[in-house]
Amino acid sequence: MSREAIRLFHENYYCSDEFRAWQNVFADEIYSSLRSKIKSGEIATVTNLCDVMSDKQYRGLRIESKKLHSRSTSGVSFNYKGESATTELADMVIVSVVTFDRKIVLLKTAFIQNKKATANKKMDSWIIDPKQLFLLKNFPTFTGVSGVFNKMTKTFINHSDTLGNYGLFTSDGEMIFLTARNVYCNQSEGGSINSNDIKKASPRLLTQSNYANYHCKRKCCCDFNGEYGYGDNQAFFNNYSYALDVHEIVRGLTYFNIGEPSSAYGRITNNELYEYTEILLKSAFGHSVGDNHFNRDYQFSDKIVFENDITVVLNHVELGENYKYN
Repeated sequence: MSREAIRLFHENYYCSDEFRAWQNVFADEIYSSLRSKIKSGEIATVTNLCDVMSDKQYRGLRIESKKLHSRSTSGVSFNYKGESATTELADMVIVSVVTFDRKIVLLKTAFIQNKKATANKKMDSWIIDPKQLFLLKNFPTFTGVSGVFNKMTKTFINHSDTLGNYGLFTSDGEMIFLTARNVYCNQSEGGSINSNDIKKASPRLLTQSNYANYHCKRKCCCDFNGEYGYGDNQAFFNNYSYALDVHEIVRGLTYFNIGEPSSAYGRITNNELYEYTEILLKSAFGHSVGDNHFNRDYQFSDKIVFENDITVVLNHVELGENYKYN
């Protein structure tokens, strides 16, 4: 199954001119959404982005998005440099799932905190809360304060450094994607990060992570011998640590290169993250990863109470069933 899944993804998506054209149209739609909300606040921008990302489909690939509302903004609690802190975990979660005949081949999760830019004539800047950055960079053991994860204590493995991320909206309708670690490493004095810092850092400090490529091959004892590419050219086995514009974000998303893996070829590689993702999906969609029930009839529940308003994006490709939905 492993070799066949990689071959099908590589031939039908990664090396497909038609799929690249679809990606470009998707990117154009996101650009239109962002530009229409340039003068709006962060919440309106994320809401509009959620709408644009909903119900996208190309052959066996489908993207669904839903903004779930909370009754509180309690977030999660954790130890912050010796003192207790409570902050929002993220306002967006991307769950990427690759299946072959509806069996899980690869599962990745990415938490994203979106930020709207403060602009001046020379550059855009984004104010970063130090406690939330600490959480998204290090993932210390944390406990849900209320909502669906109430009193649940979790410790996530983040080998790839791509589990916690930031989406930075620019003043001219662009979007930048950075891991929390890259934000931390490129901050200015005062805790903010600006567009000049990012441009100067790339590509010297902003390096893509090939952790998933290495880890999943070792974990699953799969030796592909470079047949389907090396490094950044291997189908869905990489981790984007940065994307400098919408086109790069769309490619990272639809090549399944965003987020920390928690399962590969039937083997759970990150237990607590896998369980957390199951709860999130079951709460939002009515089914979980363990149900092996990824089909077109996704159903969200309006009765779930989350710690904060959160946009859930489910990015799923089925590589069996003639590569398309029934």
